[in-house]
Amino acid sequence: MRTLRSPDIRRAIHEGRAVICTPYSPEAPFSVGNAMGRNKLIYALSDLTLVVAANVDTGGT
Repeated sequence: MRTLRSPDIRRAIHEGRAVICTPYSPEAPFSVGNAMGRNKLIYALSDLTLVVAANVDTGGT
């Protein structure tokens, strides 16, 4: 919700340079499961995905 109040973000959305979408409530607390679910949307909506580095048995995005 705080992000949507930013004039720069609102301008980017209005100009069609950005989109904000989520399957979760804006008030939902952070959780690893929600972050992984969010990543599915990021990958699906992107034109290209590039993995720069990934280590075995480590998490994060």
